[in-house]
Amino acid sequence: MYYVRCKDTSTDREYLIWVDIANVLRTNGKSSWSWNDEDLCAIESIAWTIQVDVKEGDIESILRQGDCILVKPKEGAEILSQARHLNKEEYLNLLVAES
Repeated sequence: MYYVRCKDTSTDREYLIWVDIANVLRTNGKSSWSWNDEDLCAIESIAWTIQVDVKEGDIESILRQGDCILVKPKEGAEILSQARHLNKEEYLNLLVAES
């Protein structure tokens, strides 16, 4: 089992979020992982915990205020009928503000 350890900035409470490592890998375009794999990182798991209903490639920017995630879609973005997980590249490249 894999977890991301988080700290609530307003209360200092710590908590764990379970991540499905097989789905984290799939979301990030990987087919397998081993203990020696340096490509798998916490950012991939953190990004995976965020779900959006905007098609990949149609997000203009992401704002994060603690646990609140705001996604600004591009004009004419395709809205999906089912939510999907963010991948590492989206999280790193589209996150414009975090507090």
